[in-house]
Amino acid sequence: MRSVAGLTLMVVAVLLCGALAVVAEEEEAAKKVDVPAKVMEAFKASFPDVVISSVDSEVKDGKTLYEIETVQDSAEVDYVYAEDGTLIQIEEEISVESLPEIVVTAIKAAHEGCEIDEAEKITRGETVEYEVAVEVGEDEFELLVASDGTILQPDEAEADDDADEEHEGDDDDEDDDDEDDDEDDE
Repeated sequence: MRSVAGLTLMVVAVLLCGALAVVAEEEEAAKKVDVPAKVMEAFKASFPDVVISSVDSEVKDGKTLYEIETVQDSAEVDYVYAEDGTLIQIEEEISVESLPEIVVTAIKAAHEGCEIDEAEKITRGETVEYEVAVEVGEDEFELLVASDGTILQPDEAEADDDADEEHEGDDDDEDDDDEDDDEDDE
């Protein structure tokens, strides 16, 4: 009888140590980024059993957002909060096979011969969008696609090419300005 009680006590102690380690890990992740208490309170109230992997912050449109990164059922799920504890969006890693057919059809129509490598479901309130990593030949880029198949964001490869072309002309103008300044000095 004593050995059963001792074994039970040992199992409880191991489980308790594991639970304390998880809490300590979450607190450590939150300390790396100065996360407002309202954000952590809101997260824990909505998702009490979810373990935090890490916390990151970024400033977008002048507002600081906090991304709480987790892993659930072997998939990454990130929760993005405003400073006041308002849940802004949920970013959930999903399999390519689980993308809605209308989304896949729209991507393949816009980028013939493409391969979809990865997918993420982004939920903002009632709005659902999909961010997908696409490969066409040697080119890789991401697309943001609405749940109705509308492509919301042009691929980054095209956007980067356009930006490079704009900056190429800007560099020449700066050099010309420097030459004009040198002539004025003489």
